[in-house]
Amino acid sequence: LGQAPEAAEPLLDAYHKVVDNVLDSALQHRVLRSIGEVSFFRLGRTDAARRAYERLFDALPEDLAVAEALEQVLVREGDFAAIAELLV
Repeated sequence: LGQAPEAAEPLLDAYHKVVDNVLDSALQHRVLRSIGEVSFFRLGRTDAARRAYERLFDALPEDLAVAEALEQVLVREGDFAAIAELLV
């Protein structure tokens, strides 16, 4: 879904429009993860990826995959204080 570069931005917009209206927490977590992935890997937008992964990490602090995704974003941004805080 949204593999073509020109489809990534509309896909991200669609995710942003629905994420806060999803009542099922597991589904909302999937949407947040998708926002992070599309933002970071397809569009290179660390700001949007960071917001999504931080929100997801707040909901799922024990999820190692979420922590690793957030760490990748923080490394790219060079926010080493936030990385240290994440690892504590």
